Amino acid sequence: MLYRQQRVGLDGRTFEILKLRTMIEGAERVGAGLAIAQGDPRITRVGELLRRLSLDELPNLVNILRGEMSIVGPRPTIPAQVAQYSERQRARLSVKPGLTGWAQVQGRAFAPVVGAD
Repeated sequence: MLYRQQRVGLDGRTFEILKLRTMIEGAERVGAGLAIAQGDPRITRVGELLRRLSLDELPNLVNILRGEMSIVGPRPTIPAQVAQYSERQRARLSVKPGLTGWAQVQGRAFAPVVGAD
């Protein structure tokens, strides 16, 4: 039920993000891998509801209490994506990642979601 994944935070340090599982187990090794599209068949029925209500992120509050994340900031990404960052994109690592950020406020429903869970 609880999903753990390595993410990159402040100053490039990795930490284990906590989320509620919304996809079938091993989803990152099936189909589109880490890319997730609307209507992805790997998302469970309960997972669809959790995602729609953004409840899958609720365990991130533990990450906030641990000091690994803040409430507002760029969403933490996986190490493979950070390895491909340009110098400009690396500036994201100069602040704590957040539970919510600019991309979520600016219409996340229309943006591709990356990071299987």
